[in-house]
Amino acid sequence: MRRWVFGLIGLLGFIAAVLPPANAADKLTLGIYSGDDYLLAFIAKDEGYFEKHGLDVTFQFMTANMSLVTGALVGDSLQIGATTIPVVLQADDNGLDIKIVAGATATQPGFQLAAILVRPDLEVKTAKDLEGKTVSVSSLNSFSHILVREWLRVRGADPSKVHFVETPMGQFGDGLTAKKLDAVIPVEPWLSRIQSTGQGKLFDNFVDELPAGIRPIIWAANGDYVRAHPATIAAFRAGLADALALYKANPEKSEAALAHYIKLPPDVLKAMPKPPMVDDVKPEHVKFWVDMMMQQKLLSHPIDPATVLAP
Repeated sequence: MRRWVFGLIGLLGFIAAVLPPANAADKLTLGIYSGDDYLLAFIAKDEGYFEKHGLDVTFQFMTANMSLVTGALVGDSLQIGATTIPVVLQADDNGLDIKIVAGATATQPGFQLAAILVRPDLEVKTAKDLEGKTVSVSSLNSFSHILVREWLRVRGADPSKVHFVETPMGQFGDGLTAKKLDAVIPVEPWLSRIQSTGQGKLFDNFVDELPAGIRPIIWAANGDYVRAHPATIAAFRAGLADALALYKANPEKSEAALAHYIKLPPDVLKAMPKPPMVDDVKPEHVKFWVDMMMQQKLLSHPIDPATVLAP
């Protein structure tokens, strides 16, 4: 009898050793960048909201072009990554299966998502004055590149006559100073920094002339992962929703979260405009980009928003 009891105890111990606890957190590697667009994820991590919903989230800070996030999602080195709707649509157009799982930020009048800055010595008065000029974006066919081409078209200029080049955003100011660039399209914190140093002057807050509610940054995952882990996707969304509720009730929470993850002086962080935070992406937000990218011949066929939005 004693031998049977000890054998049972040993078996139970073995099972406990090899099986994870029933309430073990799902491990999730999140591809993220060091910017205020990712504030909700920062808050959800620091306030324990991801943990509350059963997630063990690790941030993998990215420095490369957002288009490379799709490869990391397909290879499963990231489970969810920050990217843009144009990147997801181009991946779909190329036969990949990337799904949008949540929103991050939106545009609204008065918040300068991006702007056109020009060299201090350059006189430009209209959009057509940019024709023949060298204008830098951080990545060709990025969301800012697509948006500024649309703005040029609406303003009566020919985007094909503007010489767009690709430069890391941290080098925008030096490019203007050296007169290698005539204009740049930065986002924060580079937008404020280039103006404050006098390396560039504001030409146009072009995003204000586009529809409000554009989703510039979103969260995406590989389609196979989404289908295999619906509870993890739901938990991720729940963590962001909790963070959004806290942020709306206590906006000051953003300061500590940003200071934790963005290595900028406190006064710079405090003065930096915060983008409107959202946690959703709707079909109309995707259709906005599909229509514009079709007009710019960046997609081979129209894409149904339902095919890129995760359930």
